Amino acid sequence: MKENIVNIVTYQSHRVAYSLKNQLYSIGIESFLLHTESDIAEKRGESKEIKIRVKESDVEEAVKLLVQLGTDFEKNEEKRGINYRRILVPVDFSENSVKACLFAIGIAEKMKAEIKLLHVFKEPVEEPSRIKQTGTFEKYYRDELRIVEEESKGKMIKFIEKIKGITEHEKYSKANFHFSLIAGKLSVRIPAICNSYKPDVLVIGSGSSAISSKPESQQAAIKIIESVNLPILVVPEESDYKGIDNLSVLYVTDFLDSDHTSFRTLLSLLAPFNVKYYCIHVENRDEEVIKEQKMEELKKLTEKDYRNYNVDWLLIKNRDVINGIQSFVEQNDIKLVSFTSPKRSMIYRLLNPGNLKRMMKQIKIPMFIFR
Repeated sequence: MKENIVNIVTYQSHRVAYSLKNQLYSIGIESFLLHTESDIAEKRGESKEIKIRVKESDVEEAVKLLVQLGTDFEKNEEKRGINYRRILVPVDFSENSVKACLFAIGIAEKMKAEIKLLHVFKEPVEEPSRIKQTGTFEKYYRDELRIVEEESKGKMIKFIEKIKGITEHEKYSKANFHFSLIAGKLSVRIPAICNSYKPDVLVIGSGSSAISSKPESQQAAIKIIESVNLPILVVPEESDYKGIDNLSVLYVTDFLDSDHTSFRTLLSLLAPFNVKYYCIHVENRDEEVIKEQKMEELKKLTEKDYRNYNVDWLLIKNRDVINGIQSFVEQNDIKLVSFTSPKRSMIYRLLNPGNLKRMMKQIKIPMFIFR
């Protein structure tokens, strides 16, 4: 018989919730964090909360720990001021979402970051304007929404159990997991969550509902990339996670001022890792001499700033930019591709739905996209 999951305490702070989760783990109790961020809470005017849940058989021991920690536990934890870095991972419970989570865990382990899993489910019923204010419809809508939310919660808990089962135990235990379930459209909800949660990195699986082969999903992905001003790690469906302890990273430059900021951000995010960097420009027109001069200028400008990093600066000639990137990736055993995507640039044009799909198909390694 399936064991019930029981809520033992509710907090307003991520920091306090994670601290209690670690305390429970230290005495052998597994806990689940449920971040209440649903339309039900919004409609009721309730504040967003984090519920700590444990298996029914662990309730007694968990409550004993809460008593031992005392009534000042929450206040004391807030005073510590421990600042976790944050990684947001939208999931649809697919195999590609699993891969995205594995990469997120690999990053979180070294960054000492928390991971927020976000599942956006469809509205259970439409809300016709002529009846949306009626009490009968409101009650029906809340009941239907609660059913879908409970189903999604069950799927999320199973998903996390699956991740735990295929992840090295010590790496999983270092990753502070919590999750949010919310109704709506993915392309609308993700930017809104990013604005409120303020993650350092957004990790998206390219074969999930975030980016799929369907044209409308590709458009949603472009909309997310355009509207979210933070690093986005896109994990292709065919990528194979084998750990990220030693990385060879390719940064594709279009000789833009924003490249400097993006590259520094990339160095900061990957600082805990052992990384070999390649900074390249793929020249697809007959301007090789001009581009060589620009590459030399960029190299001289950045030699001082990046002298402590292992960086090679190269100009690649190929009529097809995507093919040029793919060839370099294969020849140099690149594990991660990165670039900045401002509008009107060569790189930005790679992110239209057709080229995005082609890039995911040809370049089968994760891509860090900077805005």
